[in-house]
Amino acid sequence: MFYEKLEAVYPGLTGKEARIAEYILANRARISGLTSQKLAGNLGISQSTVIRFSQKLGYKSYQNLLLDLERSGEPGERLEEIQLTDSTLATNTKILNHAKLLLDLTAEVNPPGQLARAVELIQGADTIFCFGFLSTHSAAHHMNELLQLFGINSFCLDAFGTLSAMRSHSGGGLLIVFSKSGATDMTNRVVRHAKELGLKIIGVTSMAPNPMAPNLDVWLKTKHSPVRTRFLHYTETLPMFFLIDCIILNLYKQNFSSYSDSVKQHIAITKGAYGTGAPPGGESQTPDL
Repeated sequence: MFYEKLEAVYPGLTGKEARIAEYILANRARISGLTSQKLAGNLGISQSTVIRFSQKLGYKSYQNLLLDLERSGEPGERLEEIQLTDSTLATNTKILNHAKLLLDLTAEVNPPGQLARAVELIQGADTIFCFGFLSTHSAAHHMNELLQLFGINSFCLDAFGTLSAMRSHSGGGLLIVFSKSGATDMTNRVVRHAKELGLKIIGVTSMAPNPMAPNLDVWLKTKHSPVRTRFLHYTETLPMFFLIDCIILNLYKQNFSSYSDSVKQHIAITKGAYGTGAPPGGESQTPDL
């Protein structure tokens, strides 16, 4: 997945890092024989710059970058964009392959420790605010509904409501924020305000360096590219929903008995509110893991 990682972080590369990327792309056949020190010497840069470049792409080491590059196909063999002349089958297959690639990449660049830390922050929070702006609001709303299902004091408000409500919950409060790029002005305003108030912050956003990242206590990474594509934002937000499931199900395991009781109570209340049927949108949820 070297090319997908590079595409995701390229807008945030420094000048020297961009030179490393261009050198690797131009010398792909020979790069496997170059140590990080040799590559640095060829470019007239420091070895530490090569190491930082590798880490920025989500690799633990330069050697791991080389191994992934060796497994990757040529750039021309990468996932094809949807064409207007594609059949229904071809379109569906491309969407499926794109979704698999996004999920594989998200799983690889988010170490279990980061997800475990996110679970810890949720468990330790008195009040949680889930926030997403425009296209990522659906992810924030989904996260909020699942937390409420567990009996957790959680809210999903608009920007003004979130900014106002956080003032009363600076002690023990937690903000879970969703942003594709991490550069949206309104979302960063909410994040900065939470930081000033002393709330802990979990951010689900682009793996590329972005203005939001330095303010996050836990940075869960997804792929974002500013290039317009026929893969609509519904497909592009799939990694966010994948990370939500990872958080929620690992949270569920921490106190299964208590959370299971909360889910049962929620179902009972919902049935009472809507008569004998399930709530609008489908059948009743079960507390099974």
